Amino acid sequence: MSLLKTYRKEELSFLANEIVAEYNFENEVDVESIANKFINYHYDSYGVVEDGTEFEGLIIYDGRDFHIHINLDLVSFQNSKRARFSFAHELGHYFIVEHHHLLKNNYNPSKFNPKETNVIELEANYFASVLLMPKNKFEKICNGIEFSLDLVSKLSEYFNVSRLSVLLRYVEIGHYPIMMAYCKDGILEWFNRNDEFPFKAFKTKVGKELPINSAVGEYYKIGDYAKHTDIQKIDAVSYTHLTLPTSDLV
Repeated sequence: MSLLKTYRKEELSFLANEIVAEYNFENEVDVESIANKFINYHYDSYGVVEDGTEFEGLIIYDGRDFHIHINLDLVSFQNSKRARFSFAHELGHYFIVEHHHLLKNNYNPSKFNPKETNVIELEANYFASVLLMPKNKFEKICNGIEFSLDLVSKLSEYFNVSRLSVLLRYVEIGHYPIMMAYCKDGILEWFNRNDEFPFKAFKTKVGKELPINSAVGEYYKIGDYAKHTDIQKIDAVSYTHLTLPTSDLV
């Protein structure tokens, strides 16, 4: 489901892993320690703009030095999960050679967005994910443990990243068949799934309403009168057109 080619992911993973290997981080990666060698960084209140043009993180080149700016109005506080991902994303723009050259030619990267389709931003997102959640450590924690929201929370705390970041990383390198979908006001905003997930024909499309017979679709239709208000096991047929025997989704 990724817009990035496999070979490009491998290149970005190699780059991120080479950088992390230079340090001896016990669990969470200290992004500021990485930046200290190369980049100035600043945490400040840069405001929130109604038209959505504000930034969580930004890296600029002033003709001599690189500077990362983290907007505390959007990431809450220094070293918050959101701040760390934004910081790692900007590090990606610095270390990815093609991005580095673009920065020197006044390219202005945007903020993190799971719906992002700009390849440059997708590459920085992917770099940040690999940098903050190295595959060997991620798989070691997951080894022999069935997927659950408790596991997601455990990984979130261990790496000091958001649960959304963990879920996206799990879709990428986990070994449990999984699909995740994000919706707002009953509309499917985006979704992702791994190759192990057997059902490919989704019953709705991005930008369209969720299936009414799904638990989430029901909630958006009738609100508090919905039958389900907690985690449910549902038939995959609620979301997908089956080509294989019915399985369960969480």
